[in-house]
Amino acid sequence: MLRESDAVEIILLFRSKGIQIYLDGGWGVDALVGFESRCHNDIDIFIEKQDKECSIKLLKDTGYSETVMEYTTPEHTVWRDGNARIIDLHIFSRNSEGDFVFESETFPKEVFTGKGRIGHLEVNCITPEWQVRFHSGYKLDDNDIKDVLLLCDKFNLALTDEIAQNFNIDTNRLTLRRWRENDAEALYKYASDGRVSEMALWPRHTSVDMSREVIKDFFQPNPFTLAMVLKETNEPIGCIGLVPAGAEHYKPFASEREVGYWIGFPYWGKGLTSEALAALISFCRGSLHLDSLLITIDANNLASQRVAEKCGFQQIADYNCNGVDCRAYRLSLK
Repeated sequence: MLRESDAVEIILLFRSKGIQIYLDGGWGVDALVGFESRCHNDIDIFIEKQDKECSIKLLKDTGYSETVMEYTTPEHTVWRDGNARIIDLHIFSRNSEGDFVFESETFPKEVFTGKGRIGHLEVNCITPEWQVRFHSGYKLDDNDIKDVLLLCDKFNLALTDEIAQNFNIDTNRLTLRRWRENDAEALYKYASDGRVSEMALWPRHTSVDMSREVIKDFFQPNPFTLAMVLKETNEPIGCIGLVPAGAEHYKPFASEREVGYWIGFPYWGKGLTSEALAALISFCRGSLHLDSLLITIDANNLASQRVAEKCGFQQIADYNCNGVDCRAYRLSLK
């Protein structure tokens, strides 16, 4: 395992010799989001070809030895010290335009313009947009998916198709997953019910085409607007997710997001929304590392208030939003 203190020590080791490094991989992601989001087996470092000889001598002098892997190439080597700290060392060069070349592939110079922080150190790393793009074209594991979800939420980036297809949250009776265009008929079935739209404070759907446009224009661009799919029927019966940053109905704290939810009328009072909210809370705590969550509810919507309270939210304010009396609830995730 390679912890934050180890990463800082390794970065300072290269800096002691004036070697410019750029972070990739899991530590590159954590540098961008500003905290250690998960355990790391190694640290991925890019250096220029001109620094290769000096870097390898530095590693050997510091007690690292090369571990030959099946993917070892002249531009990609792996180094391990006596404490089982592993450095994935990537060697790149620059062409005449300043773009970087790694293993015969050329990438724009902008790839390495990301800035992040590990501990007290400001570090250079791959940009969030390119990190997301590089998480494609291979079998993604759970860490890959968590990394991309963190970046998309932090930097308001669209999820790739690969991540969207693999991302879901399971509960006993539900699967929370991304909305699909072919969910339009199911969405219309429940969102056309005035009893639902009145409590949720959004316009009642008047056609399947309207539902399809809502999915395309509002649900899919937001990485964490999820369909509540009933496992028994495989039908979307409601919606839960995080309100896009900047569109909250009550001013959030730093590292706080607002949650919204609704469910079709036939499923009111069955505990399904509480089940979905509990799972989303766990995801926000474990994968997004938020400090707290916020919920805003129409003061007349007693059922939604009970869901929030059942899941541990506490009322913090009564307020008026566009002429509607509302209540705000907060849950600390610390």
